[in-house]
Amino acid sequence: LYGSDALGGILYFTDISYSNKTQSFIQSSFDSNNLGFNNQFGIQLSKKNLKANIMASHSTQADYQISNGKYVKNARFKDYNFKTSIGYSYKNYNLNLRYNYLVARIGIPGHTHYDSTVLANYLTTKQARTLSIPAQVIENHYLLLDNKFYLTNSTLSIKLGQVINHLKEYDEKYTYAAINMLLNTSNYNIQWNKTFKSASFVLGGQGMLQQNKNLEASEQIIPSAQTINNGIFILYNQTIKNWNFQTGLRYDNKSLQLKQKFQGNQNGSSKTFNNINYSIGTSTSKKDHTFRINASSGYRAPNSSELYSNGIHHGAIRYEIGDKNLLSEQANQIDLSWEINKEHLALVINPYFNQINNYIYIYPVDSFINEIRVYQYHQSNNALLFGGEAGVHYHPHFAHRFHFESSFSYTEGRFSSGNYLPLIPQPKVNTLLKLEGKTKGQIMLGNISLQHLYYLPQGKLGLNEIYSPAYHLINLGCHLKLNFRWKTILDLGIQNLLNTSYINHLSQLKELQITNPGRSFYIALKINIK
Repeated sequence: LYGSDALGGILYFTDISYSNKTQSFIQSSFDSNNLGFNNQFGIQLSKKNLKANIMASHSTQADYQISNGKYVKNARFKDYNFKTSIGYSYKNYNLNLRYNYLVARIGIPGHTHYDSTVLANYLTTKQARTLSIPAQVIENHYLLLDNKFYLTNSTLSIKLGQVINHLKEYDEKYTYAAINMLLNTSNYNIQWNKTFKSASFVLGGQGMLQQNKNLEASEQIIPSAQTINNGIFILYNQTIKNWNFQTGLRYDNKSLQLKQKFQGNQNGSSKTFNNINYSIGTSTSKKDHTFRINASSGYRAPNSSELYSNGIHHGAIRYEIGDKNLLSEQANQIDLSWEINKEHLALVINPYFNQINNYIYIYPVDSFINEIRVYQYHQSNNALLFGGEAGVHYHPHFAHRFHFESSFSYTEGRFSSGNYLPLIPQPKVNTLLKLEGKTKGQIMLGNISLQHLYYLPQGKLGLNEIYSPAYHLINLGCHLKLNFRWKTILDLGIQNLLNTSYINHLSQLKELQITNPGRSFYIALKINIK
């Protein structure tokens, strides 16, 4: 449904739903560590068949503080966001028009004009949020026209979208961009859903025309290019007694054509990728148990960054070199899931195994250009990704307001040679103790929560990777509900209670030994206005 290149799954975002009455809210939050403010406003309008949402927000953050009391230079940002959606319904037709505008300036830490890459060069004793370089300035426009037709035992959905992304990266000068790129993306997504008594199927197609253009700037990291994607798919569901079966088939074609001469690659040269993928699975539920098994394939064609990049990527603090001979990745995955849901206890176990041919990865090379580590895209004939998640949620009958939740996640990646894949996250244990408060009165304690995060060491390293030790984080939070004239929600708490000094294994500041934020107090207030 979402594209063949979702090799490991998807992140699925849904917009806020419409309201049947006119209402609004204002919300503000503050973070003590980075003196960060986030202010939001929203209003929801409703009149018969016409509904609308209007939202706006502003965020600003100064340099964040690490556990030793110093601040990370240029870890500051600010952004403005405006979002609106209009919905209209008439008989068997629904129309949604959505627009989102975002402009942001994001500081890039880990930059120094000194010859030495000593940690002290990236830290300061004074916290600031003023304009600085290097920085990325991003301007985004999102437009979506969503049409839905309700037919006899079926629905037809037609979505048309346009995204404009303008990225400027300022390095040595405030007024002249080092990188200046404009990315235009046009999308379509068509789906026909047909339902029967015990079965249903989805027939659809989706595609994308994407044009990346280098504008006037002092540097270029990838070439101007045009990408065309098209795919068609069918998904079938069948229920027999307490068993549900699902199978799907999809075909995709992608072409990429250069629109300029770049690093020895000729203008007009093109690459084409295509593949057929499948999915088949079943699930069953009996009493308190649910079991699922699914087998699927997927493919992901290399993008222009992986193929052609050659230059300093300041946002990632690395010099990136692509490989124009990369082939498309092809994956086969098996997922298992077993769930137990009882009145006071829930358990879930979800192992998976993913085998990928032509695995594309980026790894640090043992060399530097302008004091910046070189990273190179590469491809392996065969790679294995396997692991899983396990979780438990327990709230005993004798203390029904008490909740204990804990989950463990683990991923391991290996080449067919037995060597480890680079940039694999640390195993993690996430444990939450939550006590719910009373549900009546003008001032109600929603809950008090204590969270413990334990990141296990990551010693299974790829070539030239740095070992990451284990660390603990403790967070404390309180959720209050205030029933005055307008319902108000107050959240306050502490992040990194013990002021732990740590570096996440996937942090892009890891090689510079710049640690993650130290202790932080936060408060957030939301007022719902009738």
